[in-house]
Amino acid sequence: MNPERRRHARESCLLPVRFTRLDRTPHKPLHIAKSKNVSQGGMKITAMSPPEPSTFALVEVDLSSMDDYVKEDELLAVSSNRILAEVVWRKLNLETGLYEAGLKFIEASRRDEFRVEIELAAAALPRELSPSSCPPPVVHI
Repeated sequence: MNPERRRHARESCLLPVRFTRLDRTPHKPLHIAKSKNVSQGGMKITAMSPPEPSTFALVEVDLSSMDDYVKEDELLAVSSNRILAEVVWRKLNLETGLYEAGLKFIEASRRDEFRVEIELAAAALPRELSPSSCPPPVVHI
């Protein structure tokens, strides 16, 4: 069994989440998910098709809803409510038929290391999407 590697405690937090995989593919699909828990270091989501592990995603979530758990100014934000994250793991939940995935938030202090990902993120979603413009996904947990 893997030893616990988290530096921050996870808190249950159910929020609608949208994300897109960061790569050079034009017209990337926007996926919907629901958070299950969150910490300063990352988030667990449930989705129909999260990106593969070891890839990066542009994650859109209402950061103000996570004020109690996350210091927004310490995350690498591309724009309002859009942050960079690495997909660390994913697995299929056989009971629900949905995937669960672990996202690791990229820290703001690492901005210089992620220039390419920031450029891809800026091109991924050309317009701001407010969290209320899309209904929360129906996810049975």
